[in-house]
Amino acid sequence: MKYTPWFPDLNSWLIPKGNNANLKPDLYLIGLQEAVALSTMNLISTNKETQNKIDAWESTIVETISTAGNGKYVKIKSMILVGLVLMVCV
Repeated sequence: MKYTPWFPDLNSWLIPKGNNANLKPDLYLIGLQEAVALSTMNLISTNKETQNKIDAWESTIVETISTAGNGKYVKIKSMILVGLVLMVCV
């Protein structure tokens, strides 16, 4: 089953505004805290439900930064440590 979460307005977090609106970052390094529920199972391994939630966040972030007029970005690496997700997009 595909996870379809509610997402806040990521544009306000990720896209330069004001005097910096014309800047196009070369890369984005994004960290999410408590991206998934902290449970005993998640401490041991990343299950399919957890991976679906993380995939949904990652695809929404890449879509947001790519469609906001900043060019095409791709995720080159992400790492998961229990509830933390670190992601690099160029």
